[in-house]
Amino acid sequence: MSSDNNHGVLLLLQNVSKTYALGGSMLPAVEDTSLTILPGEYVSISGLFGASKKAFFNCIGCLTKPSSGKYFLDYTDTGMLNDAELVRLRNEKVGFVLKPDDLIPEATVADHMMLPVKYSMPSNANTYGIIENTIHLFKLQDVKTQTIRELSELDKMKLTLAMAMVKSPLVLIMDEPTENMNESTSMEILNIIREVNDQGKAVIIFTDKTETANAARRNIIFENSKVHSDISKS
Repeated sequence: MSSDNNHGVLLLLQNVSKTYALGGSMLPAVEDTSLTILPGEYVSISGLFGASKKAFFNCIGCLTKPSSGKYFLDYTDTGMLNDAELVRLRNEKVGFVLKPDDLIPEATVADHMMLPVKYSMPSNANTYGIIENTIHLFKLQDVKTQTIRELSELDKMKLTLAMAMVKSPLVLIMDEPTENMNESTSMEILNIIREVNDQGKAVIIFTDKTETANAARRNIIFENSKVHSDISKS
């Protein structure tokens, strides 16, 4: 079952375990994890590292399925989907925020904004209008024709957020959005993410930077592959 889900539950994990391969062995990324994330929440996830973080990130983002347990995204049981259905769910519901290093150096801001919609939205005036509105939302109109090489680190990160938002996903998922940034730029990015969340968009950040985690309204910390603490702030 799927819904517009302005209320209720956005993500539901029931006794989810996710393993990953390392040196011929299967190791736990997370074990027996049960979580509920609501529409519009701003959540940080900490305490997972390296392959463990990647495995759980991919599971939450519907790039892979749980090894055991159930994971529902917008009331859809991801474990019951075939590969094509999982791709469709991911494309419709999840916005992945790239890292600036993933951008194409010689392509322009306008080029990048077309990428998320190229195969999933019609090329018509309405689509171009959505792209233009998103560019203005993130104040990128003055650099629209510039290449990535010409952008500041702040504008690069704003572009990755804009690309993730252009299809109006239910949730944005990102890994260390302030990585390798100075304190001033980090604060600007966190303020922008907070503004996006204030507009009702759910945000999930995987991070081990204290200041990045503290910017979220809910902090989930893993220890030894299990949830150690889950604290919501008023």
